[in-house]
Amino acid sequence: MAETDLNLVLYGRHVSQRLARWAANDRVTLVDGDFQDQARLQAALVGTDWSI
Repeated sequence: MAETDLNLVLYGRHVSQRLARWAANDRVTLVDGDFQDQARLQAALVGTDWSI
C-alpha cells in the first residue's frame, strides 16, 4: 500500500475473514457480500469512482 494513495473497497464472499490482515488499514474497506446481491454491491460502491 505504500506505492499508491488510493482507497480500496474490496467486496466478495467472506472478504472480512479472507483478507482480515487489511481490516486495520484506513485505506481499505472490506465488504462481505454476494455478487448476486446487486443492491448490496451498489451500496458498497457509493462514493467511489465506480459508483453506479
